[in-house]
Amino acid sequence: MSDNNKLLIGEALPLSFQHLLAMFVGTIVPPILIAGAIGASIEQRITLIQSALFVSAIATFIQLFPLPLFKKYKLGSGLPMMMGMSYVFLGLTVAVAKDQGLPVLFGSLLVASIIGVFMGFYVDRIKKIFTPLISGVLVICMGIGLYPSAVKNFASGIKPENYGDPKNIFVGLLVVFIIAILNKIGRGMIKNAAIVIGMIVGYIVAIPLGMVDFSSIAEAGWLAIPKPMAYGIEFDTGIIITFTIAYAISIISLLGCGTVTTFGAYGRPLKGEEIANSTIAMGVGSVISSLFGSIPMAGLTQNAAIISINKKTQKVIFVLASLMVLVTSISPKIASCLISIPNSVIGGGTLVIFGMITISGMGLLNRVGDNEYSKLIAGISIAISIGITYNPTMFLKFSPTIQTLIGKSSLISGVIIALILQELYRLIDSFNSKKKVIQENI
Repeated sequence: MSDNNKLLIGEALPLSFQHLLAMFVGTIVPPILIAGAIGASIEQRITLIQSALFVSAIATFIQLFPLPLFKKYKLGSGLPMMMGMSYVFLGLTVAVAKDQGLPVLFGSLLVASIIGVFMGFYVDRIKKIFTPLISGVLVICMGIGLYPSAVKNFASGIKPENYGDPKNIFVGLLVVFIIAILNKIGRGMIKNAAIVIGMIVGYIVAIPLGMVDFSSIAEAGWLAIPKPMAYGIEFDTGIIITFTIAYAISIISLLGCGTVTTFGAYGRPLKGEEIANSTIAMGVGSVISSLFGSIPMAGLTQNAAIISINKKTQKVIFVLASLMVLVTSISPKIASCLISIPNSVIGGGTLVIFGMITISGMGLLNRVGDNEYSKLIAGISIAISIGITYNPTMFLKFSPTIQTLIGKSSLISGVIIALILQELYRLIDSFNSKKKVIQENI
């Protein structure tokens, strides 16, 4: 269905809620981890979560409704993309929050994000390196790298000591099978909203099993608007440099998400202007995010995977989803309702979504063609990335910068290896071509 096909509000609402659920978990995980790293109070934890949701809604609106800037550039691509926390920064930000504190974290992110805005005006000049090979490697590494968190949620209850409880695994599997079955036998809205239906059924089943904690709902207030610069701003040159490098990698992540969206929904690659405009919008969204005490923005591949499944791209879906996120961000009471979803339900839903992310990456690699050298690059890069995912301590004897940049983000390591190998192969091909021309002219 194209964007021009009208969609009734009654049809759009469950699709929008599905996007809310898909992005909600990924959006609240970073602030929860940062709060844990600094030993935050309950109030700080709620504030960090609210800020993350608030800026995600604002960044999505910026992406959905392009504003002309100058020449060919716009603030926003107009693509049906949900924006949220960038997992490229996750390990880095948790480490900096723990070691340096929130003022240094958000101050350094602010400078890196401002630099990121200017990157957007030049990214289309270097788009030749953002090949389907690089995008495919990135999306696959992102999907597989998220499996451990999904499985951990899958086996978790509302208390740490409940980890691995059979009822947790039962509920998680129930969610997975409901989603899979509805995608097979469902029609229309039932099939399109399979993920949200599966999670709702899982939630209902979890209540009599004692897996839902309603205490946070009762204690939460109804209204609280996030405040800018609530934690102060400080700067660290070394951390700024590290974050700037990570930001360059996150641009590839954004383009990977955009490519999944355009191929999945429209059967085409990203256009040049979409690359530049979406990157500029991500930069501005990340600046706002830093000011409100949250990590940089990214296009959410799990939501792009949903688009690939249901092919629904009408703007009303994403406007409604963003409004839901915005309302949730200013109402601790509503946010607490979503926070009450059991981990195993979240794990079941996200396991399906992360699996679709991985499959989307494989689809990108298939567009490279039957090229043995591209397959070798992809295989090496993915192997290194996943290897680091399960052995994060292998860089303990390296410098703190390397530990933070690579050891804390296997995604970055995989993409860097792929970029290096791609460039080396290009140089070898160029050298061989010139050598052949010289030999022919002798």
